[in-house]
Amino acid sequence: MEIKKIVGQVETRRRLERIVTENRLPHALLFFGRDGSGKRRVAENLAVTLLCSGRDAKAVEPCGHCADCRAMASGTHPDFYLIEPTWPMKNGKPNTKGKKAIRIEDIQRLRTELARLPKLAKRRVVIIDDADKMNEMAENALLKTLEEPTGEVVFILVTSNRTALLDTIISRCLTLPFVPLAESEVVEILEERGVDADRAVLLAALSEGSAGEALRLNDDDALERRDDAIATLDRLSGLGTEEILSEAKRLSEMSTLEAGEWLKYMRFALMDIVTLYIGGDHLYNRDVGGKIARLMKKISEPWARRALKVTGETEHRVNTSNATLELQLDAMLLKLAAI
Repeated sequence: MEIKKIVGQVETRRRLERIVTENRLPHALLFFGRDGSGKRRVAENLAVTLLCSGRDAKAVEPCGHCADCRAMASGTHPDFYLIEPTWPMKNGKPNTKGKKAIRIEDIQRLRTELARLPKLAKRRVVIIDDADKMNEMAENALLKTLEEPTGEVVFILVTSNRTALLDTIISRCLTLPFVPLAESEVVEILEERGVDADRAVLLAALSEGSAGEALRLNDDDALERRDDAIATLDRLSGLGTEEILSEAKRLSEMSTLEAGEWLKYMRFALMDIVTLYIGGDHLYNRDVGGKIARLMKKISEPWARRALKVTGETEHRVNTSNATLELQLDAMLLKLAAI
């Protein structure tokens, strides 16, 4: 895939193309934006371009047939380094109960490699994916490397959480934003991957501008969770306290990730109801617009707005805190029933 043929991020891609063709490449770039916006894909394609030895100096695309391009295609280029978070080790095995991170030993190994001469290309390219997952010692080690780069090397940091990085690291990078994709762009990517056109439109609406999220939803039980969230909202007003607690217990059997997604769909349904009240027609749940319209008749606009606030707050806590899932869902459903 060539940079020019990547869907979306038009302004960022144009800027990269100018930097490459005008030979104004900095030694460090930072790609930031939400997950699934194409950051990693653009970074990988830029790496191929930068390592290509058969590319014309004024061209932005790799030649595709030189030794460097062939090595990148096979994943064996000796001058390309990919650093990404890994599980901590325990008794010689990955400890999946811990947290994935980029650790100082990862950066130290990289620095050792960079101290040597390139083996095939004229420069080295390093992609650090999920750079915000570096621990403090790893960040400080990388900062020293960025301050004192060895030889011809380009760092491409990729993150969905720029604020988690040290300001001193950010200041040493050319920062390039990756905005949420338009729904039409997400649809195009999904259809390229063989997703049915009607399903692609639906998934794009639910993806909030993330092609990665849309692809994940296509492979997951996302639509079933969406339908469950709408059904729960529909019957909530008729539930007593015991039934609400029973409902929270049922929902707490989901994983934290699934619960966060379920809450997102509850939020989408409430946003659709508010949209209908103010005369809008751009719905997240356009395939079940009839259900949303019927639900609107049972829910007042003030209730929907208050419920939207409660649901959003719960979604944030579920995604960011370690509080017991069932207790959080108990509290949310009881608040919604009491509004």
